[in-house]
Amino acid sequence: MWHHSPECFGHVTVHLPESFRGGCSFGTGFSQFSRYDGYCYAGSPRSVKQSRAFRYKCFYIARSFGMACGTVDIFAIIGQNTAMTPYFFGYGSLVNRSTHSYPDGRPAQLQGWRRVWVRTALRDMVFLSVEPDPTTTIDGLVAAVPGADWDALDMRETGYDRISSGGAVLHDILPSPDMAHYSIDAKNQRQGGDNAILLSYLDVVVQGFLREYGTDGVTRFFDTTRGWDAPVLNDRAAPRYPRHQTLTRQEITLVDDNLDRLSAQVK
Repeated sequence: MWHHSPECFGHVTVHLPESFRGGCSFGTGFSQFSRYDGYCYAGSPRSVKQSRAFRYKCFYIARSFGMACGTVDIFAIIGQNTAMTPYFFGYGSLVNRSTHSYPDGRPAQLQGWRRVWVRTALRDMVFLSVEPDPTTTIDGLVAAVPGADWDALDMRETGYDRISSGGAVLHDILPSPDMAHYSIDAKNQRQGGDNAILLSYLDVVVQGFLREYGTDGVTRFFDTTRGWDAPVLNDRAAPRYPRHQTLTRQEITLVDDNLDRLSAQVK
């Protein structure tokens, strides 16, 4: 077992995939741990040498802290996350970064859960929730909750329960933080009623998935969501969703085409 104390390294120069073909891994020159093929330079006060392996993937770490390329203290970076700032996993409107300002947002997946449209007595419209489904993995976005200050997010998600995600979230954060996601408890759900999915809300969700995952991701969103038998209220002319966004003509067409594909009832 090789051990390297922080004193072994003075700095690490990180080049991310945007800078060259492949990826990046930080190394001491012993064995390859990353499947990414790229370059990092580990330096000490005495020398700078090219390396291609280390247990910590600086590609992930540097990207986590918003660094495209530069000289960083790898141990300081690792230490910044040792306080274990928690993260949320969003699977609906939270995927759209224009609706919030939580830092370090990045694509991620939630295993063993499926999206579902639900009615609840706590709100006057149909909203997205998730329910356990061992056969399904859904796309989403994770982001940090600085200082574990959940109050603002809990207020935004009124009617939802915040639950621990355990190890169900697939992500690239090192070290791995605590994760939570939101779900509407079965006791607060109701069957039937005149409530509808707001098209202004769905537009925001689809715009977020398009930005994070492209058109294939939008298709996966529709296909991994249950409950499209609920009516959809076209409120684009006077949006009722408070975080509504302006969509391009192409984005609107993408939403409408997928609703047509699923034979959703738009009124």
